[in-house]
Amino acid sequence: MGGRADVEGLDPLFLPSGEQLPRLHAGGSYKHMGIQRRMNGDTAAAATAFLNRGKAAVARLGQLSLPVRARVRAGNIVMGGMCGYYGSASAVSRAECETVEAVWRAHLARFAGRARGSPRCDVYGDNRREHIYSVTASSLLHSVFKIVRDALDTAA
Repeated sequence: MGGRADVEGLDPLFLPSGEQLPRLHAGGSYKHMGIQRRMNGDTAAAATAFLNRGKAAVARLGQLSLPVRARVRAGNIVMGGMCGYYGSASAVSRAECETVEAVWRAHLARFAGRARGSPRCDVYGDNRREHIYSVTASSLLHSVFKIVRDALDTAA
């Protein structure tokens, strides 16, 4: 991690204060919105962070003493916030979302005394639980639309 100001073949860039901006090699990485980014577009670090945060969120939800319906609502809030943040900051794949959802469903099944392979309709039916992929995808689209409609060249 870290930058170098002397990347070969590139003229140095300076801030109005005269400070030279650091440059990263193509294999370098930097932290953006708390997510490690690679200059070559590799998203493995962001995916790992998403999976770890999702599993940690489910573990924390497991510490709450709530009835099933309230637990599902709390899960929607906690997981929705986490997925909204990661979804707006980086592209999260459906497979990554499904991994976190599987952890959540297993937790809910254990808590509710359901068999692991029982139908999912009672978890997602009646507007109880929204799949986190819909949250991450809509967050990313919201960020893209916000950037596209911006009349000035400003940060989203």
